[in-house]
Amino acid sequence: MVDFAAASLFIAGSILFFFETTMLVGTWAFLVGSVCFALKPAIRLARELWLAKLHDIGALASDAPEGPGALRVHPEDHANDPGVEPGADRARGGT
Repeated sequence: MVDFAAASLFIAGSILFFFETTMLVGTWAFLVGSVCFALKPAIRLARELWLAKLHDIGALASDAPEGPGALRVHPEDHANDPGVEPGADRARGGT
């Protein structure tokens, strides 16, 4: 929701900035949109600190971009690779 709010405010600010009579409102839209862009990482950090305080490391790891859910292995991808056991992890999209 924060991303949509920020993007909407930047679009509105851009349109309002075309006209001298609405330039002040457009400037405020840019400012509020910038605050929305700053809120996203702040919200994520607050959530991660809260989960760390609860010792819910599993939730932290599973939601992290580099967490366990980011790696997928398809056994058919390694059917002809000697020395690679089925189930071995590799980066998504790699060969």
